[in-house]
Amino acid sequence: SSCGPTADGRIKPDIMASGDNVDVSYLADNNVTDADCPAASSVDGTSFSSPIVAGYSLLVREYFTKGYYPSGSRSGSPAITPSGALIKAVLLNGARNMSGTGVLNDAPNFNQGWGRMMLDDGLYFNGDTRRLQVWDVPVGEGPATGETWERQIAAGAGQMLKFTLTWYDPQGELAAGVELVNDLALEI
Repeated sequence: SSCGPTADGRIKPDIMASGDNVDVSYLADNNVTDADCPAASSVDGTSFSSPIVAGYSLLVREYFTKGYYPSGSRSGSPAITPSGALIKAVLLNGARNMSGTGVLNDAPNFNQGWGRMMLDDGLYFNGDTRRLQVWDVPVGEGPATGETWERQIAAGAGQMLKFTLTWYDPQGELAAGVELVNDLALEI
């Protein structure tokens, strides 16, 4: 329900989740009667999409901590404790472009960020045709100012590749024209 950009021009929101026409039939389970909430059959807003993003984030974290990466199954892969930046990268990388009223353009944009979360597009499970490759670089171990960090990957002809770079950024100065502190560039 909120659109960007930020005051310094960065794209917000980052990602979209359903927060529109959320069924409130669960109210009956909490002893809320029609007399308490006579017109409610569905509700809208960020208050309903935010918990969905939090839940998806927890599922991505569990994917790594339960050892599904890189094999796609829970058999023998070592557990990884992912950073918040890695969790965000997986969510953004698996996002799908939205269409319809109010979206206006292809993602990324100020109306939908990088799109709508789709966990099945971001995570690899045994039997999927596509793979997932991640590098979770600890804070302080990445490239310093002016340095580069390179990795090579192999891909077959016609194979779709999708790359996402996320990082922790310290809070910028409130009065600054640009609040972004670390300005990283991804070159493919």
